[in-house]
Amino acid sequence: PIISWKNIWQENKIYFITFFILLLLGLGVFWNIAHGDDVLFLNQNRTKFWDYFFRYGTMLGEEIAYFLVAAILVFYAYRHLLMLPVIGIVVTVVSYGLKKFFGYPRPFKWFQENGIEP
Repeated sequence: PIISWKNIWQENKIYFITFFILLLLGLGVFWNIAHGDDVLFLNQNRTKFWDYFFRYGTMLGEEIAYFLVAAILVFYAYRHLLMLPVIGIVVTVVSYGLKKFFGYPRPFKWFQENGIEP
C-alpha cells in the first residue's frame, strides 16, 4: 500500500482533530494568562488526588518506567524492545534541547526572583 497524507489523515482523523483542538486551547491559555498565574491557580486549588497524580505521573518519564516497559516488551514484542533505548535517548536529547532553547526558570525559582510567594 502507498502511504500518502490523504491515507494518514483518513486513518487518524479523530487523533488529528483532537490534537489540533487541544493545541489551540493550549495556545489560547498560553497567550491569555500572565506568566506564573497558571502555577498560582493550580497551587491554590490543590487536592491530595492531584498531588499524587502529578508526583507519580512525572515518574513515567524516569528510568524506572523504561525498565518496566522493557520487562513487558521482553515477553510480548521483542522487536519493539530494541527501539526503547533509542526512544529514551531521543526524549532526553529533545527535552534537554528545549529546556536550553526556551531557558525558562523552574516555577519556584521564577517566583523567588519576582518576589512572589507561591
